[in-house]
Amino acid sequence: MKVYLDGKLVPEGEARVPLADGALGALPAPLALLGCCLAENLRVEGGRVSGLRAHLDRLREGARALGVTPPDPDGLKRALALTLGANRLRRGSLRLRYLAPEWRGGFCLLVHPFAPRPRPRSPLGMATVPTSHHGPLSLAGRCKTSGMLPNRLSLWEAPGSGREALRLAPGGLAAEAAWANLLAEKGGVLKTPPLSLGVLEGTTRKRLIRRWKAKGGRVEQAPLTREDLWGADRVWVCSALRGAVRVGELDGRKIG
Repeated sequence: MKVYLDGKLVPEGEARVPLADGALGALPAPLALLGCCLAENLRVEGGRVSGLRAHLDRLREGARALGVTPPDPDGLKRALALTLGANRLRRGSLRLRYLAPEWRGGFCLLVHPFAPRPRPRSPLGMATVPTSHHGPLSLAGRCKTSGMLPNRLSLWEAPGSGREALRLAPGGLAAEAAWANLLAEKGGVLKTPPLSLGVLEGTTRKRLIRRWKAKGGRVEQAPLTREDLWGADRVWVCSALRGAVRVGELDGRKIG
């Protein structure tokens, strides 16, 4: 497997990112960029990245929110095309990691093919977990980064193999799943927690809302409680890699 790193393709095992002070030499690229860069996880279908424009727009807006130099979109597209071609990737997933020059003293871009978690069985079980959502004051709702410890903790806290986690915002409102947005349908109305709650604007969430409206459906972006989810006709979690996956029960109580 080959990855794109700082303007060239290199074998995965040879990808290294020098540390800023040089004291520790270099670290493997995925490890060096863990937790300190803007991130996008991309689904590849038919040799092309699905929803690429939405991902690049979010990456650019995330850089602006953090006050750092946004990545060059043409350079990103070239890196993606080179990585897809070098690995003959027609269907799969890519990690895109961008380290702004302000953080490192030099630009860094990593594009890395990877195997995502298997698509879960539908309907999913979901459990409310102790790890809370970051809430509306955090920049985490305006930019997607590779710092994902709270996401991993929430999955570990969900009891039972293969269960999804429900993270609550301050005040006990339903915010997000571990790595996914929430959608609920009640009486033909699609409901989802608002971005003002600190929810990350997922690319799949955005696409599904647009599709629902195009079919004449009504959409409400408003706070949801667990009672709202239990009382919904249908509930989904959605992300770029998994699409929309139905949720069948929350905390042992059936939905729908």
